Amino acid sequence: MKFKNVLCCTVAILPMFCAVESQAGFAEEYDKARLEKKHNSEGYKNTQKLNDKQKLFLREVMGNGTRTQVELCHMDTGSLKQCKDGSQGMGWRLPANNNSKYISNVTVSVEGDDSIIKITASPDFFGENVTLIYDCSVAEGRVDCPISAKSSCLEKGLCSAGVYDVEPDDSVTLRVVEYKIK
Repeated sequence: MKFKNVLCCTVAILPMFCAVESQAGFAEEYDKARLEKKHNSEGYKNTQKLNDKQKLFLREVMGNGTRTQVELCHMDTGSLKQCKDGSQGMGWRLPANNNSKYISNVTVSVEGDDSIIKITASPDFFGENVTLIYDCSVAEGRVDCPISAKSSCLEKGLCSAGVYDVEPDDSVTLRVVEYKIK
């Protein structure tokens, strides 16, 4: 009788082990398919995949916060003419505090009605003379800061116009950033 109970339990548990093993394989295939779908879905067909150096530049240099400070300056003062180095106001200061090992210098200047943000990347990470220049202007009451064609990061392949997938390659999150060139 005891042998029969053990045998019945073993036979009853065996399908569970098989099911768990097959589900693990299915989950891996499912994740792979979701990742592939991420880069081929309708809204992300033009999304550019980035190498590690480009991702680092995008996160640390392009996303350093100075553009946000210029937008806050414009909201506070009503003009970009006030938005230059040394100016500050309610919750903003230019240039933004950039305590980053990836950035060696940030300047914000005014040319006509526009604010020009010039970010010099650290040569230790990105090579010599890599600059990112945003040419910020006001269009329809909104601050627009496209990448200036004078930026050396364009020719070095660290920045370009387009849509970028800013999540890690193994992520299925569909968060993108878009940049334009002026």
